[in-house]
Amino acid sequence: MAAALGRLAVLLPITSKGCGDVGDLLLRLRRLRAGFEPPTRSRAADPASPGAHAGSCSACSPGGGVATAAGPWVTREHVCVCIGLDEDDGLEAHTESLLAAFDGLDVQMVTFSAAELAAQPPGPLCWMWGRLAEEAVGQQAATHVLLLGDDTRIAPDGWPETVLRRFAEGQTTGPPPAAESRSYGVSAGKQLLQQRRRHPLRCLLLRDAADPGYPSFPVVAAEHLEVFGGMFPPGVFVNQVGDPFLAELYRRLGGLGLAADVAVHNDTGGIQLPDDEAYVPPRYERYYPPVERVLQALEEWTARGAAAWGVTPATTVDVLVPCGRAREADLRLIVEGCSRLSPEDNVEVRFCVVVDVAANRLPADVRRSLEGLFNACNRGASHSRNRAMDESLAQLLVLLDDDVVPQTGLLAAYARAAQGFVGPTYLPSEGSAWAHAVHMSDVAFFWEAAANNTIRPRADGSVYLPWAVTANMAVRNTPQRFDPRFPRTGGGEDIDFCLRACPGWLLAVPQAACCHPLWNFGRPSILRFARWAVGDGQLIEMYPRLTYRTPLHAAETLLLLGAVHTAAVAAMALLCCAAATAACWGPLAAAAARFLPAGTSLTSEAMSGRQPVTTEAAGGSGGGEGILPYTNVLCTGDAGGGPQAAGAALAAAAAAAGAVRIVALGSAVAAVAVVAAELLLELVRHCANRARLARHPCPTWRLRLRAALLAALLRNTSEAGRLYGHVRRAFGRGGGGSVVMGDGAL
Repeated sequence: MAAALGRLAVLLPITSKGCGDVGDLLLRLRRLRAGFEPPTRSRAADPASPGAHAGSCSACSPGGGVATAAGPWVTREHVCVCIGLDEDDGLEAHTESLLAAFDGLDVQMVTFSAAELAAQPPGPLCWMWGRLAEEAVGQQAATHVLLLGDDTRIAPDGWPETVLRRFAEGQTTGPPPAAESRSYGVSAGKQLLQQRRRHPLRCLLLRDAADPGYPSFPVVAAEHLEVFGGMFPPGVFVNQVGDPFLAELYRRLGGLGLAADVAVHNDTGGIQLPDDEAYVPPRYERYYPPVERVLQALEEWTARGAAAWGVTPATTVDVLVPCGRAREADLRLIVEGCSRLSPEDNVEVRFCVVVDVAANRLPADVRRSLEGLFNACNRGASHSRNRAMDESLAQLLVLLDDDVVPQTGLLAAYARAAQGFVGPTYLPSEGSAWAHAVHMSDVAFFWEAAANNTIRPRADGSVYLPWAVTANMAVRNTPQRFDPRFPRTGGGEDIDFCLRACPGWLLAVPQAACCHPLWNFGRPSILRFARWAVGDGQLIEMYPRLTYRTPLHAAETLLLLGAVHTAAVAAMALLCCAAATAACWGPLAAAAARFLPAGTSLTSEAMSGRQPVTTEAAGGSGGGEGILPYTNVLCTGDAGGGPQAAGAALAAAAAAAGAVRIVALGSAVAAVAVVAAELLLELVRHCANRARLARHPCPTWRLRLRAALLAALLRNTSEAGRLYGHVRRAFGRGGGGSVVMGDGAL
């Protein structure tokens, strides 16, 4: 029996650092040991169930375990433990207690010397697992090893037998058992593991209770050490990404499985968000290796494993979906559409959904159905995509919006394509005036550019696009990420990402198509396109080498005319104020002059108070001195000078106001003319241009006219949004917006 099932070694690097009382650590280990034993009849059998009758016997076996109809299970023969301790850890004084915690089992103690630890980065968990695996296989004759921690608990009882039997059943090729082939991890998505294993099972993942789709706690066959010379590539991993690396390696080699009925609870650290109430930070500093090094190691080890086992590596694809709506039905359509693959495609698919809504703001039934990644608050599409990409080691990343409907063959077409590629995303093109207007305005022309012959094909017939919308796009896994400086509501971040991640352009794959419904139930807000353009305009400053100059478009012309009109109106207001002032001060100055002797001069210095009023008459007392010390009206000669000056000022103000009024009226008329010209141009483009008539057919002329007017509104609103973004950035306010669309879209 032992030869049939093999022997499972549980690898346990143990430390007392940060664990508080050593007694708590020993209690956790004893609890882990108790779970090795299958449940006895008294614990497992339900008297009301058919299996509890006399025909189904289950009794304790003398060696620890139970005897079943399938044969005896003796825990000490099939399970061993390999414990790793630091040389400078005080736990060495508790060796007997550690051995007693695993009473009745073969326990191997490995001490990591201070010199060995000094040569490693802090917290070298992956290196420790490698050392323990070599010890377990070489000294304890283990056929399988489980990478575990000292702060975990596993359910249900008797899980080692389940794991070893799964490996025994997985030695035959072909489809896996039904319980394993189903998409596990979410009702509608987190990371669904589609298993189409065509090779013997060599790596089995246990389900992480905190994140059921995350590739944690792998059980690896001992032949792994023989083929690769170690558990992990040397010098790459410290304490993070080791589990996902092994999962992705065997996903490519076709030997990955998932034990959905065995759950591991991680009491410390783990993958929970730090803002979760139950989160306990790890006892070591986390170190994440560079993505490019991990991807390079995967390519090298995949080639080595394929040569050793004679297998053809599969193409691994991760479908990444930022979700701003949290609608389970929409996610099911994506999962079902992307899961229609045949064995000949040799594609392994996994899904990752990042819900951009705080979990506590969702209804309880939605939280239960979506076992996905949740942002602590609304962070936007760029942040959500980056988070999904950080968890992916697949060869291809397919970026989809959460409201698209993938057409059959999308993933297979992407997998057959080249390094960077993009498929069309079809928006509704008929029905309402809005549907026609979105197409006729060209604000979304690049959504279908992969299939609508917008880009001229190359000599070999292939079509390459400089960028694509991330509603439907696939790229090779890359360390590049989306720039969070762009607006959360989208706009510009996809172009920027493509220019950095795929500088050699993207191959168009027309067969990899999606359908995207119009937003807001067929009546999208025109501000949506303006917000897109706010982010798009930021690219002009980021990539000046890719820019070109054009004449002013309508929005820029209207802004210029608006500035002229505003300046003219302001000038008119100032002139009116000046004229009113002159009209008021003229009579007052004339009255004041009557109190002054003849020949008195009110100079500007005197009127400003810097010089006293003087008189030319000998012995004159200057009886009017200081009467108007601050007036700015100059009166010379006789008393009639004031009214004459006021009249001249009024005449000058009236003439200037007339000229300014002409400028104001002219700018207003010009603005109206620009708007009328735009509308007329749009009508001519869509009602008299044969090419556009053929490209955007409408069933009736009335519908075409309505759509053409809406198209003019959409196009100019988009241009206005781009201009608005330039103005915001010019005044140092940035281009990123924090407004969430009314329909909840990203």
